[in-house]
Amino acid sequence: MTARDRDLAIVETAAGQVERLTEVRREEALLKAGALQSAIFSSANFSSIATDANGIIRIFNRGAERMLGYTAGDVMNRITPTAPSTTPSAPGRTSSASPRARHARLDPRRTGTS
Repeated sequence: MTARDRDLAIVETAAGQVERLTEVRREEALLKAGALQSAIFSSANFSSIATDANGIIRIFNRGAERMLGYTAGDVMNRITPTAPSTTPSAPGRTSSASPRARHARLDPRRTGTS
């Protein structure tokens, strides 16, 4: 084996080690990001609602439950955010927004100008 071949083997070994280390760090970063995302979605202090491409609710956390009065089981995989609200108002309390305005608030695509 020549000195050049030895040097090439050393460089290839080092490159492989760097590649493995980079992959390990990438996986660690993804795990940390996933843990943070999970903590945010599970938080009762933030409302998180997400839909799939068809508009079906796939994420509905405790904050959304508190804010809208539905449980995740009531809405996930069943309805879209554009479905009209069926939550009854508190007795003796009038709503400051019309049903159309409440409906528009649940639909981020609507501007309320239609």
